[in-house]
Amino acid sequence: MNKFPSVTIGIPAYNEAENIGSLITSILNQDFHNFNLVKIIISSDNSSDDTVKISKSFDENIIDVFDNKTRKGVAFRQNQIIQSSNTDVLILLNADIKIKQKDFLWRMIMPIVSSDADLTSCNLAALEPRTFIGKIMVFSFSLGNRVFVEMRGGHNLYTCHGAVRAFSKRFYKDLEFEESVGEDAYSYLDCLAKGLTYRYVANATAFIRWPENAEDQYHQSLRFHQSKKILSKKFGEKLVHKEYKIPKQKVLISVIKFYFFHPVHALIYTLFYFYTKLSSLFNKHDNTWKVSISSKKL
Repeated sequence: MNKFPSVTIGIPAYNEAENIGSLITSILNQDFHNFNLVKIIISSDNSSDDTVKISKSFDENIIDVFDNKTRKGVAFRQNQIIQSSNTDVLILLNADIKIKQKDFLWRMIMPIVSSDADLTSCNLAALEPRTFIGKIMVFSFSLGNRVFVEMRGGHNLYTCHGAVRAFSKRFYKDLEFEESVGEDAYSYLDCLAKGLTYRYVANATAFIRWPENAEDQYHQSLRFHQSKKILSKKFGEKLVHKEYKIPKQKVLISVIKFYFFHPVHALIYTLFYFYTKLSSLFNKHDNTWKVSISSKKL
């Protein structure tokens, strides 16, 4: 790869006026000494707020805004971004994240530039919860994440977060997302199926807001449970089962810790988990899906 690799950043966006301006500013304030940022593509999925207006307000010729008038879902918009990219590296970002490290983007692409990976994702940190439901979900996420970063050195399906991913050109040029549900796991499994390498970048951190109410968390959990079945049809049950499997001992230790430190939170989360798992058997997935409003208020 070139000494100064070219990079495109793609942001699929649906009603992201709350944070899109802050995110673009954070990107423009990154340290660009080691790579060349060629383009920032914001693909609005028929947003009804000021997402497009705010995105177009930046006086930067590297910003392209697609003001799409039909809602198609994140998978479709990511494919649109891929088709409009031709750089050495493509970075896909969710609009509802915060970036604080000045060299965040460089950390994300380093394994790709050094030919150690074709797909990378970062560490996610939850912002301080503001509601009771938010506290339950953040604590469960924190316990689970400790397990995930220990599995195979963190290089596994559970650390491949849809919020932030970087793709080598040889990978993304042959990548087409088929569903919005489970599209993060889709990219990870597709990477493995093509004999390519995924790497978790532990020292790059993006901040997210976890869903703060039961409805938003329900829809997020529902998508997680539905994704495994959908992905099994594409990649085969053997590979999907292998990559979703978590060592029973690690699961047991996390559950014990959860119940020991926060018994009420743990009980509510357990009931919620099994309720959404059961619901996933009877609910048809939506390729556009219901947006989590509470997680967008960073």
